[in-house]
Amino acid sequence: MRALPPFVAALALAACTLPAPPQAAVVPHYVVGQPYRTGGVWRYPREQFDAEETGLATVETRTTGLTADGESVDPQAMAAAHPTLQLPCIVAVTNLDNGYQVLVRVNDRGPPDPGRVIALTPHAMALLRAADPHAVRVSVAVQQAESLRLASDIGGAESPRLALAVVPLGEVTSQALPPPTGAAGSQPAQVAAAPAPHNATLDAPPVPLRLPETVTQVAPHPASLYVDVAGFGHADYAGLLQRRLAALGAEVVLDYAAPRDRAYRVRIGPLAGAANADATLARVIARGFGDARIVAQ
Repeated sequence: MRALPPFVAALALAACTLPAPPQAAVVPHYVVGQPYRTGGVWRYPREQFDAEETGLATVETRTTGLTADGESVDPQAMAAAHPTLQLPCIVAVTNLDNGYQVLVRVNDRGPPDPGRVIALTPHAMALLRAADPHAVRVSVAVQQAESLRLASDIGGAESPRLALAVVPLGEVTSQALPPPTGAAGSQPAQVAAAPAPHNATLDAPPVPLRLPETVTQVAPHPASLYVDVAGFGHADYAGLLQRRLAALGAEVVLDYAAPRDRAYRVRIGPLAGAANADATLARVIARGFGDARIVAQ
């Protein structure tokens, strides 16, 4: 075999010993985003720092790439994808069947299936100990303080103007004022001076990019599945929709926890299992009700 010229051999040796190019830094950014279409329905992202919802969770299948807010996809992270919440935010996900609860960082859009409310990484899903990782009855609650903290830390063009909580700092002082005209002999009024505000949220420690593994056991709350179609402020309007979907078993219920303009709910159920709920949801969407969703109550 013919020997390589000395300078060629030197170049080959240098190529073997060159350091690998530096990896691009992961720089997450705050995202709300524009409406988009997936799974045959439109999604409308918006800020909801106090959102609570129920439904079916599934496991995230993507293992590489970047999330919607610029983080690295990591199947072992305590992370999740949500169709409309601001990114990133922190949510508590509870398996209603057994009471296992985890905290996850929502940093991506998804899942594409309109019958699923959230998609968890394989590791986070495993901690919920679900019998079926593709159809887990869950509650999802945004952790307001931590999520506001994230939005404040990351900032950016879409970062919200935060309504941050304040707490008093220091002692309250008072000052004696002269009585008003015509109130001779009255004692001077005592007016408390407002203390200097202290911003509790901004003084909180930053939320880590990678959440620690946290599992909490709460009381189980076995729930039935329904397809929630729409809400109205008047029973007559709800009744009109109920009659349109009567063949699917729709009924009108009064939800005392809902805002007044959505208190009269049109829903279908209870439904026997996730497969039946998925099929019913598909029929409702096919009739033009893209905002319908599966709930666990």
